[in-house]
Amino acid sequence: MLRTVEIYPLGVKLMIGTVLKFLLLDPKRAWWTRLYVAVVMTVVLFSVHSEALSGETSPQQQGKLLIAVVDMDKIFNEYQELRKADEEYRFEVKRRQEKLEVREMLKPEEISELDNLETLEAEGKLTNEGRKKLEELRRLSEERRNLMKILMTKKLTDEEKKQYAELQEITRSNEPLLKKLQEKYNEELNRLMGAYLDRLGKRIYESVQAVAQRYGIKLVLAKKGIQRWQSVFDEFVLYADATVEITQEVLNILNAPPEAKGKEQPKK
Repeated sequence: MLRTVEIYPLGVKLMIGTVLKFLLLDPKRAWWTRLYVAVVMTVVLFSVHSEALSGETSPQQQGKLLIAVVDMDKIFNEYQELRKADEEYRFEVKRRQEKLEVREMLKPEEISELDNLETLEAEGKLTNEGRKKLEELRRLSEERRNLMKILMTKKLTDEEKKQYAELQEITRSNEPLLKKLQEKYNEELNRLMGAYLDRLGKRIYESVQAVAQRYGIKLVLAKKGIQRWQSVFDEFVLYADATVEITQEVLNILNAPPEAKGKEQPKK
């Protein structure tokens, strides 16, 4: 039973309506993406519609579904491995953000001590005394952050002005370090995301292909989309049978000599 695959009926009305939907009624998509999808769908729908009118479908194709869509939001919400990966990724993002925030309000010697303690914690070698010191440093950073927020919203005394200036100097001096750490964390997160996409994206595409081939579907399009995993699911065409590939024929026309271009006219 096709739970995530929905079938479009064929016909001229559908051809026009579907193309308009992607080309005109989906402003969130880039214009070149909408145009690309419109062209692909027009070619495929026109081909299928022409076959239906001419009665040239083979006995193997009769009664089979030629075009289908996959609801990517449904895939995201119900594919357990993908949801697990998303939770793991969010956790890693949050953990690195917290590490940056803690270091923002600590002095260089305190950051160095924090680094050593966190290394021991990651290795499972942190003593009770070390854990206590680690919590003290994290608490100290939070207290300084809260104090700075308070001082920013009130009229300051001379002593408070001095405190505020000291806190500003801490954050200013930490900017190069935090920038370097942010770049490092971004690289780590990109590698992590890449690993997820290589594994799960491949699995999804293979599953789409398996269902399409099982039912004789020629083209599978993505319905909707998901922003968090957009880098792997930004393709509207999830699967296309080799029989719908016309790129070379189009290039032959585009690259033809000027005197020959007028001879290539669509068949009526």
